[in-house]
Amino acid sequence: MGFDHRFANAGVRANAVMPGGITTPLQRHLPIEEPRAMGWLDENDRPITGFKSTEQGASTRVWAAVGTELEGFGGRYLEDCAEALPWSPERPRFGVRPYAVDPVSAERLWARSEGLVRVDLDGDDVVFMTSADTIKGKSILRDGRVALCWDDERPPFAFVTLRGGRRRAPTQTNCCARGRGSAGATWARSRPGRVWAT
Repeated sequence: MGFDHRFANAGVRANAVMPGGITTPLQRHLPIEEPRAMGWLDENDRPITGFKSTEQGASTRVWAAVGTELEGFGGRYLEDCAEALPWSPERPRFGVRPYAVDPVSAERLWARSEGLVRVDLDGDDVVFMTSADTIKGKSILRDGRVALCWDDERPPFAFVTLRGGRRRAPTQTNCCARGRGSAGATWARSRPGRVWAT
């Protein structure tokens, strides 16, 4: 919600996508006790009914990216190729909880996220910290394309990917005065063209 609120006027819309429970090889990295505790397995340690195939899990993401019925809409929570229904105790594995679509919670999450990922907004631009000596900084200086990805490797494994173009070459600023970074850090500026999030 926070991203859509900030970038809708620039024509960049963002929705949250819930792919659902998917049986993939990723589960092989979990100790068997974890899926048991989550209720993902039956008494014989087989996945419970209701898990999706990889293709079914991808379908909502694909629909969110190309579905014409979402043109001009953002800030929604999408599930099973539709806007999610409100969560209820009768369907505990489906739906969207009230806090996930609450504007006040979205603003609080946005402010916290900016601090964690060292990213600020300036109008329609994303301003992030890098250094001209890093691979990222050198790539941005060379051709001007920007692709940033932030991921959380802890369950439920969320990530955001942003693609766009460089608006200005990275410039030396006093990052330490902004409470971020170290001496020698620089700030780069990009205008997002496409955003993916789960």
